Amino acid sequence: MRIALVGRVAEGKELFDGQTVKTRYLYELLKQIDDVYLVDTYEYKKHIFRTLVHSISALAKCDEIVLSISINGRRFFFPFFYYLNLFYKKQIFHSLIGGRLASNIEKNPSWKKYVNSFKVNWVESHELVSLLNEMGVMNVQYLPNFKKLTKAELLESYHYSNPYRYCMFSRVQKQKGITDAIDTIIEINRYYGCKKAVLDIYGPIDDEFKDEFDDLLEQYSDCVTYRGAVDAAKSVETLKNYYMLLFPTRYYNEGIPGTIIDAMAAGVPVIARKWHYCSEMLMHQNNGFVYDFNDQHGLFEMMKYSIENENEVVNMKPKCLEKADECLFETAFKMIKAGLGEGK
Repeated sequence: MRIALVGRVAEGKELFDGQTVKTRYLYELLKQIDDVYLVDTYEYKKHIFRTLVHSISALAKCDEIVLSISINGRRFFFPFFYYLNLFYKKQIFHSLIGGRLASNIEKNPSWKKYVNSFKVNWVESHELVSLLNEMGVMNVQYLPNFKKLTKAELLESYHYSNPYRYCMFSRVQKQKGITDAIDTIIEINRYYGCKKAVLDIYGPIDDEFKDEFDDLLEQYSDCVTYRGAVDAAKSVETLKNYYMLLFPTRYYNEGIPGTIIDAMAAGVPVIARKWHYCSEMLMHQNNGFVYDFNDQHGLFEMMKYSIENENEVVNMKPKCLEKADECLFETAFKMIKAGLGEGK
């Protein structure tokens, strides 16, 4: 058996976005099952002829095709592989990036025939499985977002002194709630009349947000610091000594973000806006604090509560590590290997 992977691996490039990280882990996983023919979709529009040739070669040479593509890629690769596969008749597996497939199909009804033609659609959320089933997409299976991580070891005791150290791991853009987090750190410190909290931000900076972000860093340099992008393999080591991770995303249809998995594996509780699939990863006052998606003051209230209830935060750490077990590389490996017909 030969497997083809169609997705953004971007070999040799320093990319740390969720799509690339997930696809790289998937590539590594598939190589442990069999030989893998890679169709790297990084900047595929600039190299469209090469991408088309490699995609056709994948269909001609390989028995099973795994698609791992984002919303823009789905617009192109879904119909491309659907129509060509009417001739080649290969098994196509789709590993969803993000959590918006149901809304994608609502906006693009023709996509339903594409995803129904695949052997399986692996999605990160149990609720999304149900939503797609209701829409008439029945070949859907839950596959947790996963990472190859070594979980942090808990210390016997924790004590956090002022200022409390919070962090964000995400693309640096407004839609990820970066400005919300910065504004709230400032508000917290004003409320207490001292530097009670600091914020470290990690991740690639979106070009259109860079100037505004640089201005914010300069204005609030005493309590907000940009620490650059971190390789996925170093995420737990980087996160483990922070008090909490902030996740004030403005994307309601986030899937299961890799940054939440990182935090769980690091034993770091999360303060999060309640995005659509939040409850499948975070439970309020169990492994984090969750506030209503439309609550403009929720992040402030949860941060204030976390500062005034340190013992409760510390007691969440074992729960974080337990949750991380669901999203480890080994868990996904068994599920994908079985799905591809191996290990039966």
